[in-house]
Amino acid sequence: MTSTSTPMSLAPKHVVHRAEPAPQSNTTPDSFTTRIKQAIYPLMSRLVTRATLVEGQLKQSGETVRVLFVHNCLFNREIETRSLDNVTVLQRSRMAIPGIAATLHAQQGQVDLISAVLPASCAASMAALKPFQGHQEVRQIIDTSCGWEQMRKDFSKKRRQITNEFREKHGLDCRVSHDPADFDMFYHRMFVPHIQRRYGELADIDSYAELKQFFDRGMLFLVMSEGKEVAGALSELVDGHLLFRRSGVLDGDESHVKGGAQTALYYFQLQHAVANGIRALDTLKTTPFLNDGVFKHKADWGARSFRDDEATHLTFLVPGRDPAKLARFFEISPIVIDDGNKLSAIVGDTTIDAPAPGYFDKLLGRISTSGLSSVQLQTRTGLHHFEIAPPAAPTPAAARAA
Repeated sequence: MTSTSTPMSLAPKHVVHRAEPAPQSNTTPDSFTTRIKQAIYPLMSRLVTRATLVEGQLKQSGETVRVLFVHNCLFNREIETRSLDNVTVLQRSRMAIPGIAATLHAQQGQVDLISAVLPASCAASMAALKPFQGHQEVRQIIDTSCGWEQMRKDFSKKRRQITNEFREKHGLDCRVSHDPADFDMFYHRMFVPHIQRRYGELADIDSYAELKQFFDRGMLFLVMSEGKEVAGALSELVDGHLLFRRSGVLDGDESHVKGGAQTALYYFQLQHAVANGIRALDTLKTTPFLNDGVFKHKADWGARSFRDDEATHLTFLVPGRDPAKLARFFEISPIVIDDGNKLSAIVGDTTIDAPAPGYFDKLLGRISTSGLSSVQLQTRTGLHHFEIAPPAAPTPAAARAA
């Protein structure tokens, strides 16, 4: 593909991140009931949500905390898994979404954190609780318009070292395929096992038909080891962006990841993008935790964070009764938040009351801030704010603010 003079934009393109499986054609006795539930759910989900009050020990510190989770979703499951040990469910209930801010305000002084995922329409009423607001996922995009060597300057030091003589060091290669037989193998042997291993019982697996549509418009990048396909990426070229839609490893085998197959999917796609005049590799959506392995992996390749403009729900992390325990939550799980205009990060530090001179400079050396405008620090006694200086060199303009 030949480069054009069109102004560079890294703004996320509108895509479907994870579609529901295609409707099934069976006519079992349960199918009518299922269709009724599917028809009612969109309405009910705007009116009522589930809430779970739990008690557990904060990881590493062992302090007992209470957390109120509102909405049953992967985001809340991850907050719980990251933060708590020895969890006991104290109460399960349903809450009416209209007026939910008042309901949660009544609970705020009795818990250490409220983690609520609610329709975006709740933002105005929830503001009175002074939550840290964000999305369940962020978008991460890598600018490939500047050429390989310039792009490598945005890689982490480790990633730059890995990409030196990558093929020779790892014994991996790649082929691009449009063969339906390869797609069949990718879907059944790579993609499905990979999602099942990663998400377990909460796995939301795209249907074969849904991904086949992406394949028909796009291509597969298949990573080869000793002549055998061990990993794959399903990608599509849209408006000069290579959309990295889905990935998988053979039989969900973690040993292929440790052998460099996951890294190879990024390396070979970036090489392809540069060689073909493609402006960006859009890695789509990622959990917003700064220390999440996937988020860090993409950031190591120079990915910039953008807000998820397609989201219909927002996350609200509502402070509870003890700022020191809140600091511990964000120490365990630093996270990207969004005030509606700009992206920021919130991190925690339970060892200090206030940051000393030079503290934030050292902090910025430890976390990825590309695409973020500020960092907020929750300490044992309160919240501190630090603006991130814009880069000295111009960066690719986005059509809308990140």
